[in-house]
Parts: sequence; structure tokens; C-alpha cells
Amino acid sequence: MPKIKQDIINNYNSFSSALPGKLKDNIHTLTQSDLLLKSYNRISCFNSLKRDFVEISYSREAKRFFDEAHNDLLVSHIQASIGSWRSALQSLRSFIENVASSVYFKDHPIELINWHSDSFRISPRELREYTHVHPNIKKLLPDYDPKVILDSEYSTLSKAVHSSNNLFRMSIDDGSTLIANPDLAELGKWHTRQSKACDVCAVITIASSPEYLDGAKLPALRSALNFVLGKKSKIALKKHYSISIHD
Repeated sequence: MPKIKQDIINNYNSFSSALPGKLKDNIHTLTQSDLLLKSYNRISCFNSLKRDFVEISYSREAKRFFDEAHNDLLVSHIQASIGSWRSALQSLRSFIENVASSVYFKDHPIELINWHSDSFRISPRELREYTHVHPNIKKLLPDYDPKVILDSEYSTLSKAVHSSNNLFRMSIDDGSTLIANPDLAELGKWHTRQSKACDVCAVITIASSPEYLDGAKLPALRSALNFVLGKKSKIALKKHYSISIHD
């Protein structure tokens, strides 16, 4: 095995020594805003949704996709906390994919078995289209169209994944690398994307098995969902499933 040059070792040591302090400074700057607290509250709400709703209405293997989605949401929060915006948006896209996968595989146990054996694959586009044919979710139409919202968010987040738009690049014009940037304006943009992704993903999860949340069921969860769902989502859930989420 070739020996690593000493100048590389010296640069590595300098980089590794400076990194924790730089990340700590970024976290200090970004936590001056309450947006990260609001984000963490949404993550907590999704934990409640996982524990109180998905746990009882999804199969164990379908729930594993939701588990991973919840983890993606936390990873995105951590990346945003240090100002690594492109990575934070990439994790949000994975969050959407895994929530949509949990909904699909909840209803398709045979395909799930084949997925585990690498003999079945479904594209993100097909997962989003499934919300138009799911017998429960499609009841939301035309008042609330989750596919339109999912398509819009997925398209925006995909630009970050592929860096197909200058707005999502982290590197600097002179070619310098930049792993994190504690910009409060960027925090606001990321927070908007997280809010919209959480809203629509909560809606399709609930709408996949609304009978578990209608009437007076699971009052603590309905209270938590108030911090995730927007006004339009609450109206749609009330109208089509008799699920009340009070402000």
C-alpha cells in the first residue's frame, strides 16, 4: 500500500482540528432563529405519528420505510443545523420517497417480498402516482391533490440532489469547497421545504388508513399533528374523513 504524503497528513490534521469549532460556530449562529426549534417539533410529531398510527395500521416491514423516513427527517435537521443546505435538501427528498414507499408497500405485501429479494422495483414517480389511485387517498380529490404537491416538492428537491440549479450549489465560484454556510436566509428556504414536505407526507399517511384517526380517536396525536398540518390539509381531512385537527 502506498504511503500517504506528509503534506496530506498535515492538511488532514489541520482540517480535522478546525472542523468541530467551525461546526459549533455554525450551530450557534443558526440556533439564534426559532426555525430549528419548529423543525425539531415536527420531527417529534412524526415520531408520534409513527408510534401511535403507523405502528398499529402498517405491517412491520412496511413500517420500516416510515422508520427510515423519520430518520431522514432528523438527518436533514442536523445538516441544516450546521448549514449544509444541499445535503439537508437531499435528505428531505429521501424522506418523501420513504414515506411514499411505506404507503405503497402497506397495501402490496407481495411486491414487498419481491422488493426484499431485488426482484421488484418501483420508481419515485410511480409512488407519487399511487396517491391518485389509492382508494382512500383519492377521496381527497379535487379539493386537495397530494400528487401535485409531491411532484412540486420532489422536483425542487431533485434540483438540490443533482445540483442542476445554481441556487443549490455549495461550492464557491472560484472553485473553493464549502461544506457548510450559516446563512439564516438559507435556513428559511430549507425550513419552507421541510414544512411543505412534512405536511403532505402526514396527509398521505393519515389518508391511507383514516379509520384509525376519525372521531375522537388518538387525541394526543391529533393535537401533535396541529404543528405539522396546514390549514388546507386540516380542512381536507375534516371534509373527507371526519378527522378534526384543532388549532
